[in-house]
Amino acid sequence: MTHNIEQAIEKLSRRLIKMASLVEEEAKLAFDLLNFKNPEKIEQIFVKEAKVDKYEVKVKKLAQKILVLLRPVTSDLRFVMASLSIGLELEKISDLSRNIAYLIKDGEYDFSVSDKADLREITILCREILKLAIDSLVVRNLEYAKRVFALEKKINQKYRSSLKELKKIAQERPECSVKILANYQILENIERIADCSVKIAKEVFFIMQNLILKKEDIENLLNEQSNSHLNF
Repeated sequence: MTHNIEQAIEKLSRRLIKMASLVEEEAKLAFDLLNFKNPEKIEQIFVKEAKVDKYEVKVKKLAQKILVLLRPVTSDLRFVMASLSIGLELEKISDLSRNIAYLIKDGEYDFSVSDKADLREITILCREILKLAIDSLVVRNLEYAKRVFALEKKINQKYRSSLKELKKIAQERPECSVKILANYQILENIERIADCSVKIAKEVFFIMQNLILKKEDIENLLNEQSNSHLNF
């Protein structure tokens, strides 16, 4: 029985990591589109999204099978439970990347109407937070997860300032309302990818330390990290 559990957990881990890899590749393609790179690869995003959907089903079915038939305990149980949540967040990121691709494909998106909104910068930050979240899962590194939480604060600040700037541009250039709306939709999708990345990092803490982090817990972690750097 123990051997069966070990094999099943290893199989689930491989599926989850493969799914995460596909999601990161899909998101990278979407982010590249926003920087006017490789527009000919839009269709690849849709192909990868279909693969991600299949992996999400595989992860869910295997996790449920392990819970029902093998009844894991302690750390194995936490990993199986977390895999269900992580699989859901990865699937959401895949859908959000697809949304970005559709906006580009339909020709509604144009950076030129929102240069002041710094969407390029927030895109770079989102790429970084997603990579950190996935790396924290793959190598089980809590320091990466902490960096995700720190980066979230910067992204939230940039999101608010970008949103404010887009509203200002909409008032000044009503003739560009369709393109500005597309920029707003892009911004919303990027911010939600960052949110999903944070949830993945939280699940890594749950797997490794059996902690369900709340907002105040994250603040305490960041404060402790900041104080340790100051003491050093």
